[in-house]
Amino acid sequence: MKKNIAMTVLALTTGVGLVHAEECQLPPQQANSPRTEALSKELSKTNACKTVKGISAKSLKTVWLALLDTKSTGGKRFETPPPMGTPTGKVFALGDKVPFDVSAVAQEGLVSLTVTAEGTGKALKLPQYVAGQALLIEKMQPGTSYNWILVTRKETYRGSFEIPEADELQEMNGKLTELDAQGLSSDVKAIYQAAIFEEADYYFNRDMILASLRNGKK
Repeated sequence: MKKNIAMTVLALTTGVGLVHAEECQLPPQQANSPRTEALSKELSKTNACKTVKGISAKSLKTVWLALLDTKSTGGKRFETPPPMGTPTGKVFALGDKVPFDVSAVAQEGLVSLTVTAEGTGKALKLPQYVAGQALLIEKMQPGTSYNWILVTRKETYRGSFEIPEADELQEMNGKLTELDAQGLSSDVKAIYQAAIFEEADYYFNRDMILASLRNGKK
């Protein structure tokens, strides 16, 4: 009788352990290059549950599939889709700055970019565009929404983005700081950063990171 009870407890414990492993560790995934294959193997050695609070293997898999798929997912839809690299939806500002990448439409001939704070109608002063570099829009205010209009010689693009309230930004910053302390390689760290942004619906920031990974810049 005692032997049967011990075996039952062992089976239950083993089952819990397997479920925990499935929730916290992502097995090697499909890859599309030697680089992503190596990254997948390295990522599989990490424990998501212990690395960043609130991140799971499911979070990592969602980001991994997005890395292999170049189509943008999540966020608001527009009649004329905003160019890749332009901010839409919720955006995590780096300091008080938001990157605005116009390189995807630079060949169309840039005419103007206007960014206006919603409610005040105040247009922001924009920096000079340097080919190949994202513009940095400064003095972004927490809890504020912004509308932008990008005009080229071929098309007019419109979009909007929101800087969340300060307490939400502080919470996100805490998770990113927690991640910094884990000593991960730059590529694995980037996947985790993307997962943090994915979980919080910061699709613009997630896509920026994934684009950098695809281009080998991380």
